[in-house]
Amino acid sequence: MNGSEKDNYNSIEKTSLFGKKREVKKSDLDIKKISPDAIFELANKDAKKVQEQGVAVFKISGKNDIEERYNSAPKLNVIGVVGEGAFRGVSSKEALLCEIGIGHSEPYQRAGAPRKLVKENEPRTIARRRKWFSMDINQYTLVAPRIFDLLQEISNKKVNSRKYNLDNPFYIKISKKFWSPRRGWLKSEKSVPVDQGIVFLVDVRDSLLVKDILWAELNNNIKLNSYLDKFARLISKRLSKCYSRRKSFEVLKGVKEVTAMVDRVPLYLRQELLNRISNNKKVDFSLLANIRHYIFKWDGKESLERLLALDALPNPKNRIGDMQLRIISGLENLDKKTGCLKFKVMALEESAQKKEDS
Repeated sequence: MNGSEKDNYNSIEKTSLFGKKREVKKSDLDIKKISPDAIFELANKDAKKVQEQGVAVFKISGKNDIEERYNSAPKLNVIGVVGEGAFRGVSSKEALLCEIGIGHSEPYQRAGAPRKLVKENEPRTIARRRKWFSMDINQYTLVAPRIFDLLQEISNKKVNSRKYNLDNPFYIKISKKFWSPRRGWLKSEKSVPVDQGIVFLVDVRDSLLVKDILWAELNNNIKLNSYLDKFARLISKRLSKCYSRRKSFEVLKGVKEVTAMVDRVPLYLRQELLNRISNNKKVDFSLLANIRHYIFKWDGKESLERLLALDALPNPKNRIGDMQLRIISGLENLDKKTGCLKFKVMALEESAQKKEDS
């Protein structure tokens, strides 16, 4: 990172939920009133709850030991990480360090257990867990590969159990718009298989995991990077053809169409798109300046997602592997109550999975 990027990033880190305001609850304000003994008791209670009711739990003991636990009939649709942690000077050997929601289950939040698993006169509602502890770098480095492997395994298993799966994909028709120097804008329609995967949610306060997820989308996602490369070439080719320094850029033919197309791209991906256009040596410097100002309206700052992805721990590929994931709800659209990042892990074909494992 250069100097301005570091300043921007430092201001982000100091802001709650990476710059997003979270709804302050009464329970948050009462934390200061809780005694150390109560913190210790509640921490163990939350960890026990996830271990007994979660889908899967990674229990870290010592420096190199991980115990994996799976529940055949989970009441809580989350993956948990339990291990040693400290909060307000209180240490616990079994603290809830991280939760990942499966499907649309929100980590740490109150949830309803499936009716068929609830006994008579037993409460169906599972109370929310407290986000008091987090993984340190050593704990995260140790458990992260297991977490990503499990996310991929869940995605593969659930997708292949559907009617429409990797062997029998569901197709939709899409319209593709492209530019031809001779014939202008052209449209084509074709049927393409829908990307199949499973949605997961992670609290942005689990920052080490969030950074790896953002890195994975920007660097690992083959389809996304191919799309951005092609889109950047289309914009460069279209605007280079009609650009003239004698005319005002806003009134040039094609500018309105390109601007409308760019506006449909998520904010943080627009910067990735702009970076690709900037790296095209065939694009005139004056044209590039106009594209930045009038089409992308870029203020010169790096996107929050890119800054966090760049700040991921070294060697993220070793933890993530070849996982293909896509952010569904970016940091600019965080839920103010839960502060969750929503992403989808795409199912991999069996042959691709075997190749990756080998």
